[in-house]
Amino acid sequence: MTAAEGPVEPVVEMQEPPEEGQRWPLVAALFDSRVTIAAAGFIVLILVLAVIGEAIAPYGANEINVMNQLQPPNLTHLFGTDELGRDVFSRVIIAARPSVMVSIVSVTLALILGVTIGLLSGFFGGWTDVIGMRSMDVIFSFPVMLLALAIVAMLGPGIWPAILAIAVVYTPFFARITRASVLTVREETYIKAARSIGASNTRILRLHVLPNIMAAIIVQTSLSLAFAILTEAALSFLGLGVQPPTPSWGRMLFDGRGFLPDAWWMAVFPGAAIFLTVLALNLVGDAMRDALDPRQRSAIEARRGNL
Repeated sequence: MTAAEGPVEPVVEMQEPPEEGQRWPLVAALFDSRVTIAAAGFIVLILVLAVIGEAIAPYGANEINVMNQLQPPNLTHLFGTDELGRDVFSRVIIAARPSVMVSIVSVTLALILGVTIGLLSGFFGGWTDVIGMRSMDVIFSFPVMLLALAIVAMLGPGIWPAILAIAVVYTPFFARITRASVLTVREETYIKAARSIGASNTRILRLHVLPNIMAAIIVQTSLSLAFAILTEAALSFLGLGVQPPTPSWGRMLFDGRGFLPDAWWMAVFPGAAIFLTVLALNLVGDAMRDALDPRQRSAIEARRGNL
């Protein structure tokens, strides 16, 4: 290069900003399907109804009007009325709160207890593993519904006994999946490196093990919420869950079963609420499992790139 030519200006290539799916690959993979988006929207709707349902319901949950008993769905009563003239639409909306509350609180308790047992059993092994997992095997050996019924029968019917029963029966699910994930992670190089620099077991569990097994725990949580709603509905149907006069989807199914030939709407709409909520949670759970699995996420991104 001669002096007359002067310095050469560096060539800067302008890069286009990344697309939305490239910035948030996990979110893009999670909501890749319209079905998943619809399911997530329905879950949000149920959560909103659980919070403000009583305020926006057109009628009270126990507002009796015998002159309007067993009315079919119409413009005044969208889901019809029951044998006491109560508006079924309002009761379905208001019943979302106890169903959602029972499922969230019970699964949260099962999550905390199960993850703790699974972490300690998988990380330390030995007698900790034997005691922790054998106790989970004992609980796991009972059918879910049978054990829940036994616990509620001992404690008495009510919303809090139902929460405790569901939490107990779903704890082994979290403990097993957490332990299996920990057994895989604890032999990784970064765990050995953390030990070599003197990191305590508590620090390793909190900063290195738990964050790397959260994907499996998140998926299990979403699926457990669906089954917890089913279990709560079954307990309420049998009269052992949410007690009258508080409405619940399971209890409404029980009340409507004797009127199926003449007033099908009393059972169909609460049953549809249970069905759609459980279906939505399962669809979102399956989508989360695919999005959090690197192999499945790569397949989703490749499919999106070919469109």
